[in-house]
Amino acid sequence: MDARIVRIALLVAGLVGCQARAATEPRSLVVVRAEPPRAYTTATGNRYSGVVRANMQVELDFKVAGYVAALGHPRGVRERTLQEGDRVDAGAVLATIDAADYAARVATARAAVLEARAAESQARRDRARSTSLTASGAVAAVDLENRSSAFEAASARQARAEATLHEAELALADSTLRAPFAGVILSKLVDRGAFVTARTPAFVVADDSAMKVVFGVPDTVMESLQVGDAATVEFPSLNRRVMAQVSRVSPAADPRSRAFEVEVTLRGQTDVVKVGLSATVTLGDSTQSSAGALVRLRSIVAGAADGGLSVYAVEDVVDGEGQRATAHARPIRVVKVVGDDAVVAGLRPHDSVVTVGAPLLHDGDVIRLIP
Repeated sequence: MDARIVRIALLVAGLVGCQARAATEPRSLVVVRAEPPRAYTTATGNRYSGVVRANMQVELDFKVAGYVAALGHPRGVRERTLQEGDRVDAGAVLATIDAADYAARVATARAAVLEARAAESQARRDRARSTSLTASGAVAAVDLENRSSAFEAASARQARAEATLHEAELALADSTLRAPFAGVILSKLVDRGAFVTARTPAFVVADDSAMKVVFGVPDTVMESLQVGDAATVEFPSLNRRVMAQVSRVSPAADPRSRAFEVEVTLRGQTDVVKVGLSATVTLGDSTQSSAGALVRLRSIVAGAADGGLSVYAVEDVVDGEGQRATAHARPIRVVKVVGDDAVVAGLRPHDSVVTVGAPLLHDGDVIRLIP
C-alpha cells in the first residue's frame, strides 16, 4: 500500500475520538468551505521516466590565472554579488581577475609597437633614399640591398611587436569572465579572493528560455519514433501535465544502458519547471482516460466503524445568508496521492466536497457554506 495512503489513514483515525466526544455535545451550525472535486486523468501509451534539462548549459572557465578581484551582480541588483539561481543577461560580467599584471603587459607591448613602428618608418625612408641614389649612380647597388634588408627586418620586428600587443590585450580582456547568453546561474564555483589558473571552472550557466525533458527508449520504439511526434509530459511533484513534441532522437544507443536518448521540448514552463526536475513522458497513444476524482487531502476524514475513509458531500443547498446546506458522508477509497491531493473512488457525479471543517462534521449535519 502507498505509504502516504497509510499515513492518511493514521491521521484521520485520530479524529474518531474527537468526533465521538463531539457527538454527545449540542450541535451548532458548522461553517465550512466546499469545492467540487477535479477530474484526474491519465494518459495511455508508452511511459518513460525523464529529467528536465535546460535548452543550453555551459561550464565557464577562466582563460588566465590570477586572484579573483570581484564577482558580478544579478540582473537589476547591485546590493549583492552573484549566487546560484540568479539571472544574468548576455555579456554580463560574472567575475574579474586582478588585472594589474595584464594591464602592465599591455602598456609594455604598446611601447614596443611604437618603437618598432618608428624603426620601420626610418628603415623605409633609408631604403627610398638609397633607391634614388643608386639610380643616379651616386652609391653602389650593394648599399640598396643592405637598406632593403634592414627595412624587411624592421617590418618583421613591427609585426612581432603588434602580435605581442594583441596577445596582451586578449589576456587583459580574458581577465573578465562574461555570460555567453542570457540565463540562470546553476553553479558558482569560485569566490572573491580565490586564486585561479587557466581552465579553472567558475560558473555553470543555463539558458532556460526553453526546457527539454531527456529520457531513454529501447530500440523497439525507435523504429516508429520521429522528430515532431506528440508527447505528454507529467510532473508528479507539481501536479501538472503539458503537451510537447519530440525534438531530438539520438542516432546511437548509450553503450551502457543500450537505450536511445530522446528529447522533448517544453516552452512557456520556465516559471515552475526547473532544471533537474523528474518527469514522466508518454509517447504513442496519449488518449486521456479518467482515473478518479481529485480531492484535497484535508477533505478526507475517518469513516464508519469499519475504519474506512470518507468525505462530506454537500446536498440540499438553500440560498440565504451564508448558503445553508446538509453534509452527508460519502465512503471513498484512496487510489493514489498526488502532492497535497488524493485521487479517490466512490464519489457521485456533481458532488461538492467539504474542504475546510470536515473533521467537525457528522453525517446529516446542517452546515453554512462560505466562499
